[in-house]
Amino acid sequence: MAIIKNKRIKKYVCVILSMLTFFGYFGFFYTALNAKPRNVGYFEKQQPLHGINDIVIDRKGHIYYGNGLHSSIQVYDNEGRFLYGFSFRSSKEFPFYMDEQDYIHVAADSLLTFYNGILLETKEYKDDDEAERMKEEYRQWRYKSEYWDAAGYMYKVELLKSKRIKMYDANTGQLIRVIHPDTPIWPLSPFVVGLIGLASMAALGVLNKEFFDQFKQSR
Repeated sequence: MAIIKNKRIKKYVCVILSMLTFFGYFGFFYTALNAKPRNVGYFEKQQPLHGINDIVIDRKGHIYYGNGLHSSIQVYDNEGRFLYGFSFRSSKEFPFYMDEQDYIHVAADSLLTFYNGILLETKEYKDDDEAERMKEEYRQWRYKSEYWDAAGYMYKVELLKSKRIKMYDANTGQLIRVIHPDTPIWPLSPFVVGLIGLASMAALGVLNKEFFDQFKQSR
């Protein structure tokens, strides 16, 4: 039994689904190939936050999001407004932490030190064993839940799946504020566009099931 009986409507729907299938598969490879940064260093054009692998907060209340898909760290103020970002070469996950002077230390394809988005120091690993050891050491600082501001006030933070951050009073547990970073949706992640392609192709198969059945019988 056909899902759409009107042939004209079915034709238009199939055209739309074909376009979505092409968009999904082409978009998957395009976004995957262009996800990694072409230029290393400071940038002012915001990227969507795909694959957050870490956050830290400095004494000014600025939030540093580790953007795993784009191998970069993007910085937002305490209202969620984008300030700047900085990118680097990283073929894998990159743990990072902030020291007491607000220097950012990143264990990427090499050990990197940034301040205000500016690369200050690069140190190459001696071998793969040292790379794994340093990354494991940096991971110990991940998702640190307690932070202090410039006035010495301590608070706790919670990272939600929606990229929002909840800030609590460390002593009373009272919710202080919820920060939602103002991030763009486009370009979509490779996973999302690939899913669109798969879903569209599956819908095409369902709509044209009779055609495929007849084709199989004729062979």
